[in-house]
Amino acid sequence: MPRNYVRKTIYEKRIFIMQLISKEIQKEHKIYLIGDIHKGVIAHNEDGFNHVISLIKNDKNAYCVIMGDLIEGRPLNHKFFDLDIADPNMLLPEYQYEAFQRSIEPIKDKIITILEGNHDRSLSRTYGNKVRTICDKLAVPYGTFSSVISLKTIGKPSKMMYKIYVAHGAGAIRSSAGDIIRRRGYMLEAIKRKLKNKSADCIGMFMGHTHKLMIAKPMQRLHIMSDEKKLEQMYSKRPSRSRFVPEDDRWYGNTGSFMKANLLGATTYAEAAMYDPVEMGYLVIHGKDDDITDVEKVVI
Repeated sequence: MPRNYVRKTIYEKRIFIMQLISKEIQKEHKIYLIGDIHKGVIAHNEDGFNHVISLIKNDKNAYCVIMGDLIEGRPLNHKFFDLDIADPNMLLPEYQYEAFQRSIEPIKDKIITILEGNHDRSLSRTYGNKVRTICDKLAVPYGTFSSVISLKTIGKPSKMMYKIYVAHGAGAIRSSAGDIIRRRGYMLEAIKRKLKNKSADCIGMFMGHTHKLMIAKPMQRLHIMSDEKKLEQMYSKRPSRSRFVPEDDRWYGNTGSFMKANLLGATTYAEAAMYDPVEMGYLVIHGKDDDITDVEKVVI
């Protein structure tokens, strides 16, 4: 068997393996989607991250999904390693993972899953799968690169509320359209296009990676109906527990980051690449009555 075929097969198997997770939560709840944390560089927004951890810890109805890229993790010989922005207290990736684990330990019982990001995946070749190790130590379900999460009520019998799809994400979300309204519309469409075919029974679909903080809301459609005597109009109704949720009836989101793009006195990777400014922050799913009632964008 050709060597490149073996490599391709292994790669494809890793890409398409996902996790199925079931979690019992309060009927009325918040699910914080926090990711692209990049601990290990001075561009990491430590105050913002510690604040959201405190919010989750102190809210009995709060839970969270960690969307991957837990640390920056650039080895000293990596082409993007920069001593000017490296945190001198944790230069090595293993120290960064240890610091990250300590920071989330107070909310370990509220974490639904932790995903593996592209930074984490590249480090696993040298350091092993540190995301899985952290999950094992904290008794948190390991989410691989992507997961379908079934959210159920607490108690017996447990009742299904709804499902969400979460992935670290890949690629870029950008637009060069001249008008800001068109640019935003094209980027929201790009998020939806990346996610919509991944799991058809989820009412919320979310990814990280790009550091953009954006939400595409469900869109109601107006339909014409008839009862043999007259015409009627009716808006589409979004099912939360359907075997198939139409793509226009779902929530889509890009979950932001805790990474500063610009620093005084130092050059970040984002600045050197001339990326446009993006909002730092995270998303919060608000759930009630077996459905997502809102997805909130929180800018830090």
